[in-house]
Amino acid sequence: MASERRPRLIRQGLVLTLLGLAIVTVYLLYKGQDRYELEVFRSNTGWGYSVQMNGSPIISQPTIPGIVGNRGFVDEQQARRVGKRVIEKLRQGQIPPTITPAELHQLGVDVP
Repeated sequence: MASERRPRLIRQGLVLTLLGLAIVTVYLLYKGQDRYELEVFRSNTGWGYSVQMNGSPIISQPTIPGIVGNRGFVDEQQARRVGKRVIEKLRQGQIPPTITPAELHQLGVDVP
């Protein structure tokens, strides 16, 4: 009877150990990632965006970046596309995440 319990206890112990390791691994991977959030907002000059990292604001951009002047985006979609590109650059380690006029054009933003 005792010999029948031993393999079962070993199996249960291994399953619990593997489950614990999986939980710890997922936690460490999740904790180590920077979580960026994009918020698009109405500004005095049109539309803008802000980027938060792990809940803290790191960028507030009420105007179109990369151009001379203080012109906001024409619509919410333009601001969202550029904000997403900025987050891509941040994730790739590009600091500061500059946007060129050519990139604005590629993203469908009309620039003077």
